[in-house]
Amino acid sequence: MNRYKQKVDKERKNFWRREQGFTLVEVMAGIVILSVVAMMAMTFFSSSLSYSKINENKTVMVNLARNALVYAEKQDFAAWKQYFVTSNKSEVTGMACLSGSACSQYSFLVPNSSPEVLARVLNPSVNGVKYTVTIRYQKMSSSSAAALPASVANIKNDTNYLLPIVVSVQGPEHQNGMSGTSVEGYITNETIR
Repeated sequence: MNRYKQKVDKERKNFWRREQGFTLVEVMAGIVILSVVAMMAMTFFSSSLSYSKINENKTVMVNLARNALVYAEKQDFAAWKQYFVTSNKSEVTGMACLSGSACSQYSFLVPNSSPEVLARVLNPSVNGVKYTVTIRYQKMSSSSAAALPASVANIKNDTNYLLPIVVSVQGPEHQNGMSGTSVEGYITNETIR
C-alpha cells in the first residue's frame, strides 16, 4: 500500500510540474468570445429596455385617452351634438387649446367646468412628458353602415342619443414617427345615462 501511495504522490507532483498554463493565444481567444457574448447580452437588455419604455408610454396614453373619454361623456350632450352634428365640426383638439384662454372657443362644450380644466384634459403632462389629446366625431359613412346589420346601423346613426367619438393621444415621440393611441366611445344623451 505504501508503494501505491508513493506512486500517486509522484504522479501528482509530475502533473503540476508539467502544467504550463494558458498560452497568450488561448487567453486572447477567451477574451474575444467573452466580449462577443457580453455584447449580445447588452444588445438584448438594451432592446428590452426600449420595448419596455414604449409599452409604458402606450399604457400612459391609453389611460389619458380613457380619462378624456370619461370627461367628454359627462358633459352636456346637446352642446356636443350641436358642435359635431349641427355645426358640422369634426374634432376638439388640444393643439388649439394650449391654455385656458385659448380653450374659450370650446367653453360652451363644458358649461359645468372651466376652460382651464378642458385645457388640462386636452394637454396633459405626466412625469414631465406632454401629450396632446384630440376628440374626433366618428360620422358613420354609408359604406360602413351598409356592412352592419340594419338595427346596429340605425343605433349608430341615431345622433339623438349617441355621438360616436374617437379619442386620440399623441406623445412627444409622434414627431419621431412613432404613433399614438386611440380609444373609441360614445357621448350619450342624459336621458339614457
